[in-house]
Amino acid sequence: MHAVPAPTGLEHSISAEELFFSTTDLRGVITSANSVFVRISGYSAGELVGSPHSIVRHPDMPGGIFAAMWDTLERNEPFCGYISNLAADGGRYDVFATVTPLREGYLSVRIAPRVERFRELGARIARSLTQIEQEARATGANRREVARTAASRIDEVTLASCGLSQREFQRHALPEEIQQHIANNSPLPVRQAGGRLGATLSRTAELAAALDEWRNEQDAKQRIAGGLLDVAGSLRAETETLRDIGEEILADPEAGGSLGGLVQPLRFWALMQGIVELHLIDLSELVDELIELGTDARFGVALAQLHALSLHRFTIALVDDAGAQGEPVGAIHDLVWALNEGVSVMVSSADDYRAQIGYAARRTASVRAITDLPIRLLRLWSDDFNSHRITPRAAQLARRLAASIEVIEEALKELASLTSHLASLVKTPDADRLRELLSRIDAATAPRYASAASTRRYALR
Repeated sequence: MHAVPAPTGLEHSISAEELFFSTTDLRGVITSANSVFVRISGYSAGELVGSPHSIVRHPDMPGGIFAAMWDTLERNEPFCGYISNLAADGGRYDVFATVTPLREGYLSVRIAPRVERFRELGARIARSLTQIEQEARATGANRREVARTAASRIDEVTLASCGLSQREFQRHALPEEIQQHIANNSPLPVRQAGGRLGATLSRTAELAAALDEWRNEQDAKQRIAGGLLDVAGSLRAETETLRDIGEEILADPEAGGSLGGLVQPLRFWALMQGIVELHLIDLSELVDELIELGTDARFGVALAQLHALSLHRFTIALVDDAGAQGEPVGAIHDLVWALNEGVSVMVSSADDYRAQIGYAARRTASVRAITDLPIRLLRLWSDDFNSHRITPRAAQLARRLAASIEVIEEALKELASLTSHLASLVKTPDADRLRELLSRIDAATAPRYASAASTRRYALR
């Protein structure tokens, strides 16, 4: 194995369009590396293949991040993170890495980090973990124990840094980084190619366009869900305000006495407000779950987009590398497998999200119905009290109550509008179209002979 160099302080930049990958076995030993990784790392393909992936690990990176990565991968979940790597010349290059399980190993795809707020959070998390590791090392803990100590506190550190768990941080960072990568590299590069490579390029371009539609729809749903959560919170706060004003009126003999029979709607609201509040709490919790499912769905779309882009760019590299000397041709099958798995998970997450949307729509209808009747009665009361002779104190409270009623009425209208809009997005974009494109990609990239799996060489032309 090549000797690991000492850091020199050099900084290597990665251009916005570069995307590179490697595959490993289950132990993390590199089994393939595309030409971009070879060039950026400064190692030859022969030096990389057969070496542990830690050959490019920068010593400044806390071991706890990698321990957490292995924990995640062993749960058969993808892992994303901001990673500093060490090139063969001792230089440093920073990446946003996404690692996903394969059938017999792992696929790691890296892009240049471009979302500064998440990049800085990643750096802050790394600094905090490094401090934890230094403290653990000072107690005499060995390298493994130090990494495990930091990994056990990664959620605590991430929560302190950005208010999210480590899993939530990853699920927010990947979609943002992929969206920025796509924006920086639109439209997709094209090549004139025939045969199976040409078919693969055409289908991956179509798939990328279809996934853009999925992303746009998921983004729209999340915006509406966020609006629902805001409106539910506002309604809850305002109904409490309305309750407090009503209690003031009922508790004030002078004010309440001058209103006479007009206090009956207030007593009715006092009885109903607790029920309304319970429904609003339930709605807020339900929308919280909806947003969490939506975050998972957006993450699934972003992961599928990343793998579609990886396959597209690798296919272009194969077209450009006519002799297939600089690229690990057989790795295309790993990319296709990861893409299929990612789309399958994405569609399943979208189905879960769609079911929750339907439930949320029914619950918001229930909230509107149970809130509407007492509010209408209070509105009639508010419109009527001006025709009665009441004390100045009662008039002041009544005006405050009327203003609160108006806020609630507007919030209920907004709730109805958002629910209607969300319900119109219940239908998931065409999953059958995605499956058809994947089937065509499978056919175009399938090995043509039985020994392909062992030789990892594929006839694609």
